[in-house]
Amino acid sequence: MRRQTNGAGNLQASPFDIGYVGGCLDCDGCITITRVQPRKRRPRGRFIPVIQFQNTNSEFIEGLHTIFDRYGVGHWIGWRPQRGLGQKPVGVLHIQGLKRVARFLSVFGICAKAKRKQLQLLAEYVDVRLRRPPKTPPDNYDVEMWIEIGRLNGRAPETIRGASC
Repeated sequence: MRRQTNGAGNLQASPFDIGYVGGCLDCDGCITITRVQPRKRRPRGRFIPVIQFQNTNSEFIEGLHTIFDRYGVGHWIGWRPQRGLGQKPVGVLHIQGLKRVARFLSVFGICAKAKRKQLQLLAEYVDVRLRRPPKTPPDNYDVEMWIEIGRLNGRAPETIRGASC
């Protein structure tokens, strides 16, 4: 099941919603920059900011969906099976792309405590990328931010291949 939404709503979230989303982000969230490998059309690849929430509880995912719909944060939900017999499916709520992540940040701000540094770096990255003209190819700044957020997330340096532009 996959659902996409781009509702419009109030810009300022309530303190309860900010705290709830921040807690969810700290416990079941992922803040990263995804690198799309180079292709013929984009020889340098591209970098996409991503905020994700994963949980096997459908009420948890639906609760976040309701909050993000209320404030106009574009997102989509996907369900995937876990490995192993008898495992519950995992719901993944994706906020992906410069404009969607910028909307999330404008509504909820730097709401996480444990993942505050990753969220601050992502906010800085999105701000810099949105000030550039559209379709500007990635440069060393993109690679540095990708590596730094990966390091904060515990990604081993040897797993970062092709890190130069």
